[in-house]
Amino acid sequence: MPGGRRNYTASRNGQTKSQVNFSVSSNVGVRSNSGERTAGSGADDKRSEELCGTKTLVPKHVPIPVVPIDGHLTFEAISLVVSIIAASLQMLNLYRTVWWLPHSYNNYSMNFYLIDPYLLIFIITMVTRQFIYTLLRRVIDISSPVRWLSAAQKMMRITLLIIIMNILCWCLYHMAERHNSMKIFYLCYPSLSVYFVMFGVSAAPFFDISTTPLYGKDEKKTKFLMDKPLHNCSLNASAIRAEVSTLRSDFNRRLKRALFASSSSAYVCGIAPIIFVPQHLHFNVSWVVQHVIMFWLGRISAHFSHAYPVRNLMNTIII
Repeated sequence: MPGGRRNYTASRNGQTKSQVNFSVSSNVGVRSNSGERTAGSGADDKRSEELCGTKTLVPKHVPIPVVPIDGHLTFEAISLVVSIIAASLQMLNLYRTVWWLPHSYNNYSMNFYLIDPYLLIFIITMVTRQFIYTLLRRVIDISSPVRWLSAAQKMMRITLLIIIMNILCWCLYHMAERHNSMKIFYLCYPSLSVYFVMFGVSAAPFFDISTTPLYGKDEKKTKFLMDKPLHNCSLNASAIRAEVSTLRSDFNRRLKRALFASSSSAYVCGIAPIIFVPQHLHFNVSWVVQHVIMFWLGRISAHFSHAYPVRNLMNTIII
């Protein structure tokens, strides 16, 4: 019995000593007597932090399909054709005749003598300004040297603005002589007020809705490529915040352009002919309103698909 007790005591003491030695060795690996970490534990902590950082902070990109989109000149040409067709159909809804009846005194499908020719010139000028600007800009980009490119584009924009404003003022002057002044106010005020609220006094969005520069040359070179924001896989917080700010500004800029372009096209091609309809003329109001709404929805969907390509939109959503 005493011998067994001694053995049990010895074994218990042995376990206690081993446990103490293990705890002391582990404590020595964690901290020294002065309270500072030892070199071995610092290397382990640094290695563990690196492993955790590489596992949790590596960005994962979603595979984005390559969806082809039309060029800017092609898009403006299609928009011009669609706008002219929409304005012609609205005129047909307003001034149509029953020329197919056997005893009808009309020989044409529309009462052309009721249509104001200056209104037609006004509408054609408004819907063709962007296509003409894009075409001239493409010619200047191809033919002009690089050092004269910026000055040539600025001179072209100023010259085209003066010509178009003279044509519009000439049309408004003759329309004011033939119609009530309130109709001229309804024609000009909504578009001008929305334009100045969105873009201020800048003349570039009046011609070019999709490539209005909002940044300096150096910032555009570092943040944009082919008018699309660049995405950098960075782990720096300040760089990430700057990239998010750039993407947000670009998204809002494209949204304003798409909304203004679609709304102005629908107003000029769909609502402007209704404003100058003679008082004695009767037409189907439901057809005219449906035509304006459907044309506006088609234009806004087309401008959204052109302003937000799939790759650019997915990068903005992921960020």
